Amino acid sequence: MTLLVDSFSPEEMPDVYRASDCVLFLSDAEGFGLVGIEALACGVPLIGRESKGIDEYLVHGKTGWVVEGDSGLEIAAAVRHVCRNRELRTGMARTGRRLAVSEFSLVAMIRKVERLYEVVVEQKRVLSQGMPAGQVLEWAGAESGSWAQGWR
Repeated sequence: MTLLVDSFSPEEMPDVYRASDCVLFLSDAEGFGLVGIEALACGVPLIGRESKGIDEYLVHGKTGWVVEGDSGLEIAAAVRHVCRNRELRTGMARTGRRLAVSEFSLVAMIRKVERLYEVVVEQKRVLSQGMPAGQVLEWAGAESGSWAQGWR
């Protein structure tokens, strides 16, 4: 069944997500896409394409299923696979919900922004004393592959 989400109010969307076995998020136009996070937060696995942004939360076989390209047959096969495998679907739903709450909840996002400000303030302080920027990030505890990686 296909639902036109524009016909539901924002307040109704959690129930719409929870009534679904999976959510297809196949947009090429959106980067991060709140639809994916909303679905995961409601405990619903995603089927989507690998792309920048969505790759922060769509992990093949863990939080959803990644399809390549635009093949309707491949997309249909992914939907069939996810919907027919209750254990897989349940595991992805649990993992996705944990990820959404731990990494993308309001509290988690506030903590990340606070940490970002702390790093920027410390970077400015240390740079004024002559330490290279890369060393500032290491000193501040930025991990390789973290959000701070792009700042080096």
